[in-house]
Amino acid sequence: RRVALKVIRGGEFADELQVRLFQREAETLARLRHPNIAAIYESGRTPGGQHFFAMELVRGDDLDQWMKRPGKGLGSRARLELFCTLADAVHHAHQRGVIHRDLKPANVKVAAAEEGSRDGRPQVKVLDFGLARLVEEDPNATMLSAAGVVRGTLGYMSPEQARGATDEIDVRTDVYSLGVMLYELLTDRRPVNTTDVSLVEAARRICESPPEPMSRSGTPRIDPDLETIARKALAKEPDARYASAAALSDDVGRWLAGEPILARPPSTMYQLRKLVARHRLPVAAAVGGLALIVVFGIGMSVLYARSERNLERALDAEIIAQAEADKARETTAFLVDIFQVADPEESRGNDLTAREILDEGAKRVETELQDTPDVQAELMDTIGVVYRQLGLFPASEELHRRSVEVRRQHFGTDSPQAAMSLTNHSTALAALSRFEEAEAEAREAVRVLEIIPEEERPRYYGIALGQLGNVLNDVGKHDEALEVLQRAVQVVVRSDGEQSVSVANLYNNLGTLVTVRDPEKGREYIEKSLAIWSNLFPEGHPRMANGYTNLATIAFDLRDYDRAVELHKKALDIHEKTLGADHPLVAEDLENLAIAYSGTRGQEFARPLFERSLEIFLGHYGPDHANVGKSRYNLGYNLLTLGHFEEAKEQLQRALDIRRKIFGEDHPTVALSLYYLGEIAQEQGRHAEARDYFRRVVAIDEKFFGPESGDVAEDLNSLAGALEALGDTEEAAIHRARAEAILAKLE
Repeated sequence: RRVALKVIRGGEFADELQVRLFQREAETLARLRHPNIAAIYESGRTPGGQHFFAMELVRGDDLDQWMKRPGKGLGSRARLELFCTLADAVHHAHQRGVIHRDLKPANVKVAAAEEGSRDGRPQVKVLDFGLARLVEEDPNATMLSAAGVVRGTLGYMSPEQARGATDEIDVRTDVYSLGVMLYELLTDRRPVNTTDVSLVEAARRICESPPEPMSRSGTPRIDPDLETIARKALAKEPDARYASAAALSDDVGRWLAGEPILARPPSTMYQLRKLVARHRLPVAAAVGGLALIVVFGIGMSVLYARSERNLERALDAEIIAQAEADKARETTAFLVDIFQVADPEESRGNDLTAREILDEGAKRVETELQDTPDVQAELMDTIGVVYRQLGLFPASEELHRRSVEVRRQHFGTDSPQAAMSLTNHSTALAALSRFEEAEAEAREAVRVLEIIPEEERPRYYGIALGQLGNVLNDVGKHDEALEVLQRAVQVVVRSDGEQSVSVANLYNNLGTLVTVRDPEKGREYIEKSLAIWSNLFPEGHPRMANGYTNLATIAFDLRDYDRAVELHKKALDIHEKTLGADHPLVAEDLENLAIAYSGTRGQEFARPLFERSLEIFLGHYGPDHANVGKSRYNLGYNLLTLGHFEEAKEQLQRALDIRRKIFGEDHPTVALSLYYLGEIAQEQGRHAEARDYFRRVVAIDEKFFGPESGDVAEDLNSLAGALEALGDTEEAAIHRARAEAILAKLE
């Protein structure tokens, strides 16, 4: 095989120190087996006394040469991804007791992707462990690392190396050198200028001078989080740096993934300490006397404060644990007592429905648990969720509202407990189509939870974000909804793991949101949610039905009508078996199946499904719910396509009245109802009425979708048709010309 051959300069006449360094490098490399560290194959000595070792042949550029290649500009993801690979390789060495001590771009080779990588990324190789230090004691380490001897490359040397303090060298020494390289990757310059100065001055700057600002006039702005990461790695004291190369790599990875970094900017006290270090004599003269007076008092105060704080924490933990145990016992006892009413001896032989048991429980929660408000609120929320799952939305909303009141009164308005109840209440309000109130409650829950420091936020912070995203989607704020739901996924994955119900729910909601703009991306999200659900639940579980419905919607949008019918039938079958024939979700399934059938068997076949769906919705929600409005709209459109204009007009007008009441005058669902009322007016010869409908539709769609959208072009053509029927050909021509211009631009 082709190898790289390394020998000592001077051959057999090399001095003992060179030989020992050379042998140590061979010994060091023998410990390391990592794809990003150049491997050693063999070491030895020729008969003529020439020491050598054969190692992996690495082709490519030095890191600083690679950075000058096209497409590897400042702050590029390619640079940062490569840095993470480099830091991970250094961490591998650290785990095996090897500290490099001479990390620099010249000791990092980067091979082109086509030569060294299968995944399209360049291949990184760390070289030259000639100055490496082995962590465990050995005679060579003592001899080679005598105190006061400076070894390494000046520009990348840590402060402890520059001082010759070999006893302070550990893995954080390499972290500092990695920090210099990260700084250079981001700015194309080093953090401390050590060129054109004496060795003594260079060492002083390394030990005392803070890094130059990364962003300066005439250069690209560096993201503050990246600057924070680099400055933490470059801290003068090892204790203030990242504890390992892996921790540094992890924080850069967090930035690349759009997640919050773990580093924080240096504290005021840390910066003050640096100032003192740079001006020791003046500061010492000014504060020396004061220090003698206060140091003892401060020391005793700190010790006392620490002991008090530790005691408080222990007591708080014990109190919280005891309170949670008490709450669990009381909750269990109460629920057991509630369900005893189903016992034949207690119920005198009468059959009781689940609704009757829940109603009894809700009544007793209100009256019997006033002395234990935490348990009371917990059970209100629990029963409220069950009410909602049974489609009993008014009862659910009332219980969640009472839970908010109880927790705010007991724990405070800005307590995390109140936020949890606010999230539940928002969900109940949305189920009742009270979207404005639901959005306000969801925003308030998120606001309260974001007061809490990030590392201390409860796990339901992600659930609160998810609910806010859902409501924002309901009210048409799609861009903000997308951002909030994506943030919710990141939070919940960190708290619950990738394979959790909460993550699957969020993926499903994301899928429904993005499907309108990107059906393939929507399908990807929904299939991820189905994969998680199928691992957690048996086939036929109601959660699977939700995924089938969303996949069917995408299939319909892509004109795969048979597939849409098949998936909607699967969802309907699951819901009828688990929830009964009159549940609102069954009505949703009937409506969806009717729409899918309209693409295959015609509108006449879909009509009875629409009528049955409307009947179920009216029975559950009453006449003014958003779902009733949607159902009337769908039935009206179905009747319109069948030519039953008067019946269609009645349903569409009632849908319009509901939608105006819930969403206001300028919502796109209002425009849809107006549009088809205009179509009916046009068909029946009422052209002036049709013109007025279409004018209003154009105004709404321009506001919502933008004046250059395809929807507006369609609206303009319909308006032109009504104007032509009225003989106003001049204005009609203006609208048709504008519609054609929009469509030409869209093509």
